[in-house]
Amino acid sequence: MSRTPSSYPTEIAEAVCQRWAASYPQHVRKIPAKEDIAHLMDVMYQASLLREETEPILCRIVVGEPSDFELELQDGASPLHVLRFDEPCELSPHQIRKLAAAAGYYRSLLAVR
Repeated sequence: MSRTPSSYPTEIAEAVCQRWAASYPQHVRKIPAKEDIAHLMDVMYQASLLREETEPILCRIVVGEPSDFELELQDGASPLHVLRFDEPCELSPHQIRKLAAAAGYYRSLLAVR
């Protein structure tokens, strides 16, 4: 039986950076630091082990700067409904648990920078 060893946040971060650079060489400067990707992977994994009441934690996370979400169509409307916090939130498993419960999985993205 062939088994694949587990990947850990630092190994996943390395793989993400390599694939990003190979797939999108024109956007290499936009790749977050490996340490930041590893931290995000670790927090997401820890959050996936939590429950909100009896429900698993389900959310979609996107990485970007606030300006990345300031889109405007020709008629002045925005294709996104962006809710910003006055104060940044700590990126932690419990914070993701709370935000995921408040944001619907199919219609929401949690943005981190």
